[in-house]
Amino acid sequence: MNKVLLLNLPGDARYLREYYCSKISKAKYYYAPVDLVYTTWWFEDEKYETIVIDAILEEYSNATVIEKIIWLNPDYIVFLSSAASFKNDTAFFYELQEKFDNKNTKFIWLWDIFKELKTDSFEHYPLLDAICLNFASKSVINYIDHADWHPIDNIIYTYNGKIIEWPLKFDTWFWEVPQPKWKLFNLSKYSHPFAIKRKNQVMLTDFWCPYMCTFCAMSNLKYIERPLDQVRDEINNLYSLWVRDIFFLDNTFGIKKERSKEICDFLQKKWIVWSCFSRVDLMSEEMISYMKKSWCYAIIFWIESSNEDILKQYKKNTKTSQMLATIRLCKKNWIRAGGTFIIWLPWETKKSIMETIDFALKLWLDYASFNIATPRIWAHFREDMILQWLVDPKELNLESWKQKTSAWKMNTLTHKELMNLQKTANRRFYLRFGYLFSKLIKLKSRYEFCNSMTEAYYLFFKK
Repeated sequence: MNKVLLLNLPGDARYLREYYCSKISKAKYYYAPVDLVYTTWWFEDEKYETIVIDAILEEYSNATVIEKIIWLNPDYIVFLSSAASFKNDTAFFYELQEKFDNKNTKFIWLWDIFKELKTDSFEHYPLLDAICLNFASKSVINYIDHADWHPIDNIIYTYNGKIIEWPLKFDTWFWEVPQPKWKLFNLSKYSHPFAIKRKNQVMLTDFWCPYMCTFCAMSNLKYIERPLDQVRDEINNLYSLWVRDIFFLDNTFGIKKERSKEICDFLQKKWIVWSCFSRVDLMSEEMISYMKKSWCYAIIFWIESSNEDILKQYKKNTKTSQMLATIRLCKKNWIRAGGTFIIWLPWETKKSIMETIDFALKLWLDYASFNIATPRIWAHFREDMILQWLVDPKELNLESWKQKTSAWKMNTLTHKELMNLQKTANRRFYLRFGYLFSKLIKLKSRYEFCNSMTEAYYLFFKK
């Protein structure tokens, strides 16, 4: 029986390495790394001893993780890394190389950054045996079972001293997929930022997104739906593990109305409360009312900007009138509404950023996330910024949050000015007396109160 270790690498921050869109938690929340979660579904208990270490969750140091690796001595290690933690992860890899000398262990890496490096990765990282470019595929298990000359899509690997590269594919192979092994994860320690119940978790009902917003990595990936039977089975699985609050990490919930309604019907029967991401141009009064009846308590909308010209330029193609109308519908149906905002895009001025912040206040949302646009690997936005000489193609550490200097050139504002605007946005939004009073009267549980206090402390005071 092969021993397989799935490892979310340690770090100096709460890195959310997920879904080709890595980031740093802005507060204390930290939810399960779905890339690793959905990698587990291929490892059959009869053939593999599968172990999960989430070093970020457990706050393990590099030394502690390396000690555990030496003690476990696995046959395969599947690492989860990310562009946001590039420098941190690189330091760990070199430290591991010095201390771990088992030449028989194979190292497989799930890392968005390898899409950029590809075969050059093997020169930089001697421990590397294989790179998986699509965590939602069968690639890792195919490599473990057939690491020779066999064609393996979505994998770059070494065999007899040669580098073998096969194409990236997003096929509809989900009919044969078993359930992810949630029992391997320490569910009691995870929490998503909107949770109202202690036993909460995240999951996916589909992968990627059919929309073409150029600043989003998902615009370069093929949208794939999971069969509804699988979705129901996973909800049942989480329910059996006492999860009663689910945040759907789907990039856009509600793309297909009838499919979404079937999911709603099942959640209503299970008495599970839930929340999700969506778009303002997808939500009708009928759909929002249907979601409310199935125990949906929050919808987070990708709003991004109050400037419709900017939204059109980056192919978001939503309008402020849709935003206002949809938020009103949420209020009418007693569903909490949140919004994500991008407070800097190339050629955007301080004036337009302040207009977006003012618009966020006008919407009277329950949650808001103010983000600096990041030229993520896989995104058309990154390619455009490289062409404009705003990003060095060799610069791979691209997480803006908590960086002292920018990884790309600001053509209208300094990095310090931009970070101050982000702080201003958070303070103006969350420290309004009316907002705080509204938040207090809407609290649904003691857990939510404690969670909200902790998140506020980490957002404003914890460095």
